Amino acid sequence: MKHLRFALCCLLFPLLLPAFHARGESPDSEAMRADVVARLTEFYAFYCHGLTKEQDVTNNEAKTKPYISARFLKKIREMSSVEGGLEADPLVCAQDNDPKWEKNIKVANVKASADGKTASADVTLTGSTKDITVHLHVSLVNEGGVYKVDKVKSLDR
Repeated sequence: MKHLRFALCCLLFPLLLPAFHARGESPDSEAMRADVVARLTEFYAFYCHGLTKEQDVTNNEAKTKPYISARFLKKIREMSSVEGGLEADPLVCAQDNDPKWEKNIKVANVKASADGKTASADVTLTGSTKDITVHLHVSLVNEGGVYKVDKVKSLDR
């Protein structure tokens, strides 16, 4: 009986886990970390470019949906619609921005949860001066096999 349960678990295990498990990879594999680094770098380059051009890119669902979770996008829109708006940009945790951020993005400390449903990373956007450089802790959620930004917290405060 023990062997039968073990065999069933072995057969069903890959079917019950998110994308990286289904491909036979550990949720915290090198491939997963490389994917998260690439996605966050691409997203923040796009987002910071929009900030520099004074565009509200969070309203461009076609551009943001691949990178931001539905839950976080909804939260950003709700916070924006409140009288007085946002004190700080929720994706960079800052009131000001620097054009140099777009080309100076560093992603480090990428980790995934054991079940592969969530991940986290630290993002640094280096600006013209130390005062305009931001350090962020980004929480991601796996939506449809893709890690998306779900929460951003400043590491500077």
